[in-house]
Amino acid sequence: MQRVCAVTLTSALALWACDSADLGLAGPPPRSCGTQGVSPTSLTHLTRVEIGNAVQDLFGADPALAHRLPVDDGTTGFEVGASSSPLLIEQYFTLAESVASSRVADDAAARSLTGCNEGDDGCIASYIARVGRRALRRELTAVERTDFMTLYATGRTAGGFAGGVRLVVESLLTSADFLYHSEGSATDAVAGELVPLNAHERAARLGFVMWRSVPDDALLDAAATGHLETSTDLARQAERMLDDPRSSRMIADFYRQWLSLDRIDSSISPDLTGTQIQAMHLELSQYTERMTRSGSFRELLVPSGPGLGAVPGEPVRGVLSAPGIMLVLSRLTETDPIHRGLFVRERFLCQHLPPPPPGIVFSVPEVSPGLTTRQRFAVHTSQAACAGCHTLMDPIGFGFEHYDQIGRYRETEAGLTIDASGEIHDGDDATGTFDGAQDLAMHLAQSEVAPNCFARQWFRFSMQRIETASDECSIDTMMQEFRGHDLQIRALVLSLVRTPAFQNRRIQAGDGT
Repeated sequence: MQRVCAVTLTSALALWACDSADLGLAGPPPRSCGTQGVSPTSLTHLTRVEIGNAVQDLFGADPALAHRLPVDDGTTGFEVGASSSPLLIEQYFTLAESVASSRVADDAAARSLTGCNEGDDGCIASYIARVGRRALRRELTAVERTDFMTLYATGRTAGGFAGGVRLVVESLLTSADFLYHSEGSATDAVAGELVPLNAHERAARLGFVMWRSVPDDALLDAAATGHLETSTDLARQAERMLDDPRSSRMIADFYRQWLSLDRIDSSISPDLTGTQIQAMHLELSQYTERMTRSGSFRELLVPSGPGLGAVPGEPVRGVLSAPGIMLVLSRLTETDPIHRGLFVRERFLCQHLPPPPPGIVFSVPEVSPGLTTRQRFAVHTSQAACAGCHTLMDPIGFGFEHYDQIGRYRETEAGLTIDASGEIHDGDDATGTFDGAQDLAMHLAQSEVAPNCFARQWFRFSMQRIETASDECSIDTMMQEFRGHDLQIRALVLSLVRTPAFQNRRIQAGDGT
C-alpha cells in the first residue's frame, strides 16, 4: 500500500498543526454584554449577487449581467466585496453600459422604463429623484438632481430621448454611492467611537441583508418619516421583507455559499446528466427555503417528512447527506472522507483547521481491490505525522460511507459490508461517537455547538465579516431569539436586526469621515 504522508518535518510538528487549541471552537470566548460591543467594519463594494439583484430591481435588467464582474473574495467563508482594482472599475463601466443598452434600446423603451414622454423634463426629474434614492439608498441632494438632469440633457442632445435616459442609468450605476456600502454620515466621529446608523443607512442594511439588493420605496419612506429608529421598527420591516418573494434570493444565496451549492455541476461526475444535476439543485433550493421560512435547524438536519433524495426503504436524509452535498464532497470516482469530515467541522462546528506544515505532502490512498475506502484511509490516523489533523476529519467523514460519490445509498463496497461508524473529536458538546449520517445529524441537532455555529454563519453572511469578541453581545441576542423560538430558522434570520452589530458601526482610523 502506498505511504500516504511523505514527511520531511517531525511528526510532532504535524501534530502541533492541528492542536485543538487552534481550532477556533465555535467563535471567540463570551464577553459581558453590559456595554455594546461592535467590531469595526471596513468599506466594501457590492458583491456580484448584490449588483445583479440591484440592476434587476432598479431597471428590470437581467441579474446575470453582473456575472461578468470578477469573482468576489470568499476567504471569510462568504463572498465580500473586499478589494478593488482599475480592472474592476473598468468593468463597472462596461456593466453600466450593458444594463443601459439592454433596457433602453430606443425611445419606446425609454418611455416604458421612466413612464415619461420625451420633452417632459418635469417627469424625468421625478424619475431621477425616485430611482436615484433607491440606487444611492438616500435622498438625492439638490446639486445631484441638477447634475443628473444636465447629464440627461447631454445624452439627449447626442442620442435622443433614449440617449439621455441611458446616460442617467449609466451614471447612477457607476456612482460610488451605488457601488459601495457607504456609511459615512457621522462626519465628526473619531476612531473607536460607536455610532448609531442613521435611518437611511439602516434601510440600506435591511435591503442588502433581507433581499441582497437596494431598499424599496416603502423602506425608504419609513426611513424618511422616522419609522426605522427602534428595534421594533426594524423588526417590523424585516418581517415584511422576509414575507416578500424577493427574500428568496437572500435565502438561496446563503445556502449556496454555506453549503457550496454552486459546485454541484455535471463536470464533477460523468455518471450524472444535466437534468439530474438540475434536480439536485431544485430539491435543495426548495427544501432549504421551506426550512428557513417555516422549519427549524433540527428539521434541516433531521427531517420529520420525506427529506431529500427520498427513496423508499432508505434512511431519511436531511441537508447533511443530501445527494447534491455528497456529490460535491466526493472525488470523481470515489468518496472523500477527508473533505466530508472537514465540511462538518468547518460549516457545522465553526472550527478552522490550519494547512499542513511546510514539508508535509499528503496524497489520497490508491484504490485497492478488496479494500473499502475506510480501510484505505485508515493509514491517515495510524501514522503520527498524519493523525494530528486527520483524526479531526476522517472519523467524521467515515460516517457518510453509505453514500457513494454521487450520493447513492449503498450497504457494501468492494464486496464488503460498510462500516459507517464515526466519531467527533474536540467538538465541544458535539464530541462523541455516532453510527452513520443520520445518527451524526441527530447528534449535531441535539448539541449546543451546532446551532450556535449556524447562528454565526448567518451573522457572517449578513454582516459580510467574521465575528470577533466584540460581537458576542450580538451573537447572544441572536441565540436567545433562536433558542426562544425552538431553533426556528425564521426567528434567527429576523433576530439580526435587533443586534448592536446591525444597528451601529464602530469608527476605525482611516474611515475618512
